[in-house]
Order: sequence, then C-alpha cells, then structure tokens
Amino acid sequence: MSVTLSNIETLVRYLIEDNSATMIPGDLFTYEASAVFSLTESNVISVTSVLKNDVALTVTTEYTYSSTTNKVTIIASLTAGDTIEVQYTYYPNYSSTEIQNYVRAAITHISINNYETFEVHNSIIYPEPEEGEKNLISTITAILIKPDNKS
Repeated sequence: MSVTLSNIETLVRYLIEDNSATMIPGDLFTYEASAVFSLTESNVISVTSVLKNDVALTVTTEYTYSSTTNKVTIIASLTAGDTIEVQYTYYPNYSSTEIQNYVRAAITHISINNYETFEVHNSIIYPEPEEGEKNLISTITAILIKPDNKS
C-alpha cells in the first residue's frame, strides 16, 4: 500500500490538534439579490447540508459548492427574505495544501540530514516509508508548523 501526502497529513493534524469541526448551526444568510453565498471558514472539507427556510435542499439540483471559491450557489428559486443556512465541516487552522507543503519540507529536511531520501510523485511518497518513518515525517512536519509546541 502506498503512502500519500494525505496519509501523513492525517497524522500531522493529530499532532498539531487541527481536527475537523462542524459548522452547525451553519452560516446564515438572507437572500436579497445574489444566490451566491461565501462561507465564513476558509478550510472547508465538505458542505453537509444547505437549508432554505429550514428545508433541506438537494446537492447538484438545488445548490452547488465550489471549493475553489469557497462559495455556495443556490440553483433553486429564491424569494427576497428567504433564509439560507449552510452547514459544513472544516479545518480551523490549516488547509490540506498548506499541510502537504509542510510535509514536503519535512521530507527535504530528512533527506538533507542523510536519514533517507524520500521523493514525492503525484502525492505518493517513494520509497514507501515504514511506520516509524511516517511518524518521523509527521513529527518534523508538526515542528515546522508549530515550532513552540511542547507536546
């Protein structure tokens, strides 16, 4: 089984205590003119529910979410004054891209210190790190992210 950057990311999140959170109740909006709504949190994992006047909408037919823009677009018809609630899960501090870039930096530190030369191709780490090496990569990544973390 190959080891990916996202496998290491999971371990790093445990170490830096950046665990997923749920936005319930969700972000609340009142429709006036635009059916596009920007979410409050920036590191959204997924939109779990969108409600119009407390009634759940169906994804793809009544709303869409763009992770690129971090916006929900309501496709269903709206009337001025309608209340929209968007519930979602998110990471409070770091995006996956940020953590995975730190993982790449940790792998570089390991390589220049002559422990092992790992490479990343298409988000897969080569040669495949053993369990202890995954923990080492995760720990170095966590130190790079939070150098004053005493835990």
